[in-house]
Amino acid sequence: MNNAPQRLLEILSKAESYLTSKDLSEKLLVSKKTVYRLITRINEQTYPDLMIISERGKGYRVDYDLFIKNFIHNHNLNINYSPLGRRNYTLIQLLIQSPKTISEQELFGRFFVSDSVIYNDEQFIEKWLNSYDIKLVRREKKIGINGEEEDIRRALLDLYDKYKIIDLNDINSICGEFNQFDVNFSLELIDKMESKLGFLISYPYNINLFTHICILIERIRNNQIIDEGVVHSHEIEKLIVENEEIFQVANLFVYSIKKYVNKNLPEEEAYYLFQYLLSSRISFQNKKNQQQFTDDVKLITQRFIQLFFDNKPQKNVDQSLYGNLLRHVKPMLNRLKNNFKVKNNLLIDIEGEYPSIFLKLKEVSKKIEFEYNLSSISDDEVGFMTLYFAEYLEKYSAKISILIVCTTGVGTSELLKVKIQKIFPELDIVDVVASTNVKEKLKNFSKKIDLVISTVNIFTDNFMPKVLLVSSVFNEKDQERLRNSLRSLQNENTRSTKEK
Repeated sequence: MNNAPQRLLEILSKAESYLTSKDLSEKLLVSKKTVYRLITRINEQTYPDLMIISERGKGYRVDYDLFIKNFIHNHNLNINYSPLGRRNYTLIQLLIQSPKTISEQELFGRFFVSDSVIYNDEQFIEKWLNSYDIKLVRREKKIGINGEEEDIRRALLDLYDKYKIIDLNDINSICGEFNQFDVNFSLELIDKMESKLGFLISYPYNINLFTHICILIERIRNNQIIDEGVVHSHEIEKLIVENEEIFQVANLFVYSIKKYVNKNLPEEEAYYLFQYLLSSRISFQNKKNQQQFTDDVKLITQRFIQLFFDNKPQKNVDQSLYGNLLRHVKPMLNRLKNNFKVKNNLLIDIEGEYPSIFLKLKEVSKKIEFEYNLSSISDDEVGFMTLYFAEYLEKYSAKISILIVCTTGVGTSELLKVKIQKIFPELDIVDVVASTNVKEKLKNFSKKIDLVISTVNIFTDNFMPKVLLVSSVFNEKDQERLRNSLRSLQNENTRSTKEK
């Protein structure tokens, strides 16, 4: 049924003369009533022009010029959406225009779907909105939503997050969702903010901020933001005094948007942005703006490190890991307090590359939540912290030692050594030996061998290192198997480092 409008238009576009409703129903394998409904909906999308022209006694034909313009280039007819794409589009329209209600025809008419599909979509949308504490409201044939502004924007941010952008230079992939002028204005505004403050807003905060600006402009332009006033708590006033420069930039930000859309913005927008900037990890470019860390931030950062390494002291922690983690923990605590969420679009890769570190940090995070009475630390936050621990462990862990073995110890194994060094320069290749004296050689090495790479089967026992059998040409399959073996060894080294 979802492809019926497309098939109907294709049939009419290829027909040499008029086709009757009976002809069309037989070709589409649907009732004549369905044909009438499809024709009506298609023409509603191109009104005041008529895509499908009817003539009494003859039947139907397509206006081919209009068909080429609107259908082939897919400018106006949205009939190629997947079910998920259709639901996301509908959600965005409801959220952007809330609390305004929208007719079912306006929301779903462009998709040419049946009443049962609309019903199922509404059930899905209602369930999805409930997870953000937003209610779906139905009034006769109109639909709207009811929720707090903060929850509405959080939902919109998550919907736009489907693009998985990690670099503002790739922002063009989301441009179709926003007015191109709004996109350009938002990027320029972020540049000005960075220049004014003297620091860079890095991923993921720059992506979230960009999306926030575009969403804010859309909501303001549709007159959908209500000024509820701002309640100044003593804590907010204190934060403003301590971070006056950031608050001034937040006000400048709101003033710039006000001029751009030529409409007033609620005063609370400046406070919202101020809190957001404080919740972002900031890369300072000059010393006068160096961050100050409270005792709580320092204690929680130290506790992360202590629990991760099971209270065993580690070398060089202060010089690398502690500083990086400190700069993440400070804004993270502010995010937890203000219920700000950040998306980590590298999370799947991080979990796959550093599974043991990620799982250990999840366990540590749960303990810290309990000890310091914190809100739940998301997997996205754990993923960011995983990178800091992985960097530290890789930097200060010993290189993996490799022994290469073949039948003679020369020729093929030397060639294999060159290939491995080129593809895996991080490995320490201790020696190249013949298969006949592997055990003897292993006894004489002063350093421990972590992995033996061999082109021949060799006898192994409990005292031998792990052996990876490869072909002498060391093809792509061999390379992938070696990567898997190294990943396994690195995870083992990570666990043993924490146990020392």
